[in-house]
Amino acid sequence: MVFALMEKKEKHLLSGPIVFDRLSEEVLPMSNHETPLDFKSESISGSELRSRCFHTPIPPIIKRRMDMKGNPSNGNTQEFEHSFSQTDPSGIKFDFREGLRVMIPANLSGKYLVKAWDNSTGFVHFETFLKPGESLTSRKKWYIPWAFSVSKDGKEIMSHVLSLKDKEVAIHYPSGGIGDTLAWFSYARAFQETHDCKLTCCIDPRYHELLKINDYASFEAEDAWKNTPYYAVYHMGIFSPDNDNDKQPMDFRFTGLHHNAGNILGLPNRDDPPEVWSPTIKLPTKPYVCIAARASARCKEWLNPAGWPTLISWIKDKGYDVYDIDRDFLRDDDIIPYGTIDMTGEIPLTERAAFIKGASAFIGVSSGLTWLAWCCKVPTVIISGWTLPHTEFRTMYRVINTSVCHGCWNDLREYFDQ
Repeated sequence: MVFALMEKKEKHLLSGPIVFDRLSEEVLPMSNHETPLDFKSESISGSELRSRCFHTPIPPIIKRRMDMKGNPSNGNTQEFEHSFSQTDPSGIKFDFREGLRVMIPANLSGKYLVKAWDNSTGFVHFETFLKPGESLTSRKKWYIPWAFSVSKDGKEIMSHVLSLKDKEVAIHYPSGGIGDTLAWFSYARAFQETHDCKLTCCIDPRYHELLKINDYASFEAEDAWKNTPYYAVYHMGIFSPDNDNDKQPMDFRFTGLHHNAGNILGLPNRDDPPEVWSPTIKLPTKPYVCIAARASARCKEWLNPAGWPTLISWIKDKGYDVYDIDRDFLRDDDIIPYGTIDMTGEIPLTERAAFIKGASAFIGVSSGLTWLAWCCKVPTVIISGWTLPHTEFRTMYRVINTSVCHGCWNDLREYFDQ
C-alpha cells in the first residue's frame, strides 16, 4: 500500500596521450605534430585553432623506463602501468584497462607512429611516436569505441578495433558507501547485454552475497582487476575535480549519481534497480513502514526538529508501525526519531533487504539505505533538499522545498568538503 505522504563543461575534445619512455624521467611538451587535434580546414589555420583550443597547457609527454615485460622498471606494480593483457603477433602489447594503452617492446627497433581514434565518429584523439621500450595511455579512461594503428616507416604494422564481445571485461567499483555501490551497479546488466562480454564486477566482498542473484556477472575482490589480464576495465566513481573530463564524460553533478556510471560505460540513462538477494526472515505481522533518518553527512539529513516526530505520528495514526533501520541508535547527541521501533545495529545488508521488502513503504534521505530500498522495489520516499532530484533514482515520492536554498551538492560553483 502506498499512502499519500505527498498529497500532493563544455566537454573538452582534447585527450592527449601520456607516454612512458625507458630512458629517462623527463617531462616534455608535445610537439605540434603530436597534438590530439587532427583536422583539415580552409577557413582557419592549425596554429590558430590550437591557440584557441589549448586554454590549458599542451598535454605533456612523461618518459619513464620500462622493462622487457612492459612493467615499470622501478618495480612499483601499484602504478598504473600494470602488465599489458594483449599481445599482437608483431609483439606490440596493448589493452584497455585504464583507457587505451599501447607499448612497443624493448627488443624491437626503429620509431613507431601510434594513431588512435573514436571508431564511431572518426575523431582522432592522438597521433604520436613511440620508441622501443616506451608505452602510452590515453587520458580518457571512460568507454570510447577505440581503434588504433601502429606504423613504422609509413607501413602499418598492426591495427585493432575495440570489441568487448566474448572478452573478459571488468567493472571496478571502489570502496565507498552503500548508495554509491548500488547506484553504479545498476548499469552492470545493461553493459553486459549491450556488449555480450564476460563481465566481472570487482567490488567490495561485503556486497557479493547481496548481489549474487545477478548471474550475468561474476564477482571478485575490489583490487582483482590489477592482477587479472582483463581485456578492458572501466572504473566507477564520481571524480572531482575532473576539469578535462578524463575520468567521466561530463561533470557528475549534471548527470546524477547512478547516471554517471552509465556515462562512464557509454550507456543511455536508465532507472532500473539491480536485483538484491535476501534470506527468508521472520517479519512483523502488523503492516509497517521503514525509515532511515541518518546519512553519511549531516547536510543530507532532515534537520527540521518537528519533522520526523510529526511524520511518524501521522503514519502510526494510519495503522502502521514505524521501524528505524539506521545503523546507529546514538550518534553524537542525536538518537533515532521519537516514536519509532528500534531496529538499528550492524545487521547484514541481506537481512536489511529482507526487512525492507516486507515493508509497505520506505522513507529516507539521500543515503545508502534509500538506494537499497529502491533495489528492494518498495515505494520509496526521498526527503532531500541537499541534492536535486536527478541526483537519485526517479521516484513519485520526492520531498524538496525549492523556495529555499537547495541543491548545493549539484552547484557547479562549489566543491563539497565533507
